[in-house]
Amino acid sequence: RNVGHVTGLRDYFVEQVLADIPRVTLNGSYVSRLCNNLNLTFEGIGNSETAANLLGLEGVYCSPGSACNNGDGVPSHVIAAIGHTAQYANETLRFTLSVFNTTEEIDYAIEQLKFVVETLRGGKL
Repeated sequence: RNVGHVTGLRDYFVEQVLADIPRVTLNGSYVSRLCNNLNLTFEGIGNSETAANLLGLEGVYCSPGSACNNGDGVPSHVIAAIGHTAQYANETLRFTLSVFNTTEEIDYAIEQLKFVVETLRGGKL
């Protein structure tokens, strides 16, 4: 039951982001992934650490690195290992969901994400 709930939220999150924000790439398989994890690259935002900080100010918490990143500012070695550039990794955010999240929270996160991405892209989605 919990896995189904979290998987539904994850799928809803990614579908809405891909529909509402242009130039976004889902990293990894759409199907074969952890039920609570999303790794997305937002082309043109420049710096995912800035994006994560801006989102955090609005109560939306995500990470600019991989789960095993020690916060040293180095782009995700996982993104590099699958053949992407450092710039691509620098525009990547990782979102983790839980059984306690709601659809309303996902909608709020997406609205904040749209605003931050547009802001960092210079006012252009």
